[in-house]
Amino acid sequence: MTVNAPDSKPHDPAQPPAATAGGQHYLTLDGLRGVAAFAVMAMHSGSWFAPGGVFTHAYLAVDFFFLLSGFVVAHAYQPRLSQGRLSPPRFVLARVIRLYPLILLGMLIAGAFLGLRWMSGRRDLPLEAIIEATVMGIALIPTLTPNPIAPHEAYPLDGPLWSLFFELLVNIAYGLAFRWISVRVMVLLVLAGLGGIIAAVMIHGHLDVGVSPETFAWGIPRVTFGFFGGVLIHHLVANRGWRLPVIGPVVATIILVALFCLPRTWPGRGLFDLACAVIVFPAMLLSCLGSRPTGLIARLCRLSGDLSYPLYVLQRPIYWWLGGVYLSLEVTRLPAPLPGLIATAVVVTGSWLALKLWDEPIRKALAPLTRSRRT
Repeated sequence: MTVNAPDSKPHDPAQPPAATAGGQHYLTLDGLRGVAAFAVMAMHSGSWFAPGGVFTHAYLAVDFFFLLSGFVVAHAYQPRLSQGRLSPPRFVLARVIRLYPLILLGMLIAGAFLGLRWMSGRRDLPLEAIIEATVMGIALIPTLTPNPIAPHEAYPLDGPLWSLFFELLVNIAYGLAFRWISVRVMVLLVLAGLGGIIAAVMIHGHLDVGVSPETFAWGIPRVTFGFFGGVLIHHLVANRGWRLPVIGPVVATIILVALFCLPRTWPGRGLFDLACAVIVFPAMLLSCLGSRPTGLIARLCRLSGDLSYPLYVLQRPIYWWLGGVYLSLEVTRLPAPLPGLIATAVVVTGSWLALKLWDEPIRKALAPLTRSRRT
C-alpha cells in the first residue's frame, strides 16, 4: 500500500480535569475524552491504517468535546465565579493558560518543519505562505481565504485549531457575561445553537463543518449548542438532581467507538449526526456521572484524560514531520496498518513528552496569575 499524507480535516478536548465537588475526578469523562481524541487522530491518519480509512465519523468528537467542556467548566469554575472568589478576567486568563501553551508548541513544530523543508530546497510552497500561516496560527487567527498549504483548512498548519478558536471564544463569552447567563438565557442559547446545527445538516448533509474557510462560521452554532448544553446539564444535575442509569467506562468506550466507526456514505448520515449531538452525547454524559472506576481502569482513565488535549492539538504538527521522514527514507510502501501503528506510537509518545516537559511546567509557572487576592 502507498502511504499518503494523513487526512487533513482535524477537529477538541481542551477542558480542565473533570473534578467533582469533593475534589475527586469524573474519571470516566476524562477517559472518554481521551478515547475521542484518539479516534480523531486515527481518522486523520486513516489512510495509514486502511485504504478506506478508520473512525470516519470521528469528526463528531468535537461536539462531544464542546459538551464536556461546558459541563466541566461550569462545574469547576461556576461556584467561584458566582461567589466572587474568581473574577471574570482571571477566569479568562485561566482558560488561556490552559489552552494556549500547546497551541503555541504545535505551531512552532509545524512551522519549523515547513521552514526547514523550504530551506532544504523543497520550495513548492511559498515562504510567504509558510510565515503567514505560522504567525496567524500562533495568534489563533483563522485563514478564511484559500491558501497553498492546505486550501480546505482555516488553520493550514494545525487543523484542530478551528475548534480551539471557538472553545476559547465561548469560554471568554461565558466568563465575561457570567452574571447575565440565567437559566432562561442558557435555554435560549441552546435552542439557537440547535437551530444552527439543524440548518448546517440541511445545507451540507452532515455536521463535519467548521474546519474549512467555507464552513468556518458553522462552528458558532456547534460550539454554542455543545458548550451551553453542557452548562445547562450541569445546572440540571446540580440543582434538580438529573441522572440516568449509570454506565461504566468500558461500556461507554464501546458505544463511543462504535459511533465513530460508522461509515460516512449512507443516506441517514445527517440525521445520525444530529442524533449523536442532540441525544446520544448528552445521554452518555448523564449516564457517566455516577460511574466510579477503580484500580487499573481508573488509572487508564486518568492517563487518557491527561493525554487527550496534547494528543488532539499536536497530532497534525507531528504528522508533518512523519510524512517528511517517510518521503526522505523512501519507505512509502509499508503495508497497512504498520504506518498507522508507527504514527500512533510516535504521536502518543510526543504528546506525553510535551505534556510533561512543556505544558505542565508552563501552566504551573503561570498558575499564580489566576489566583485572586481574596483567594
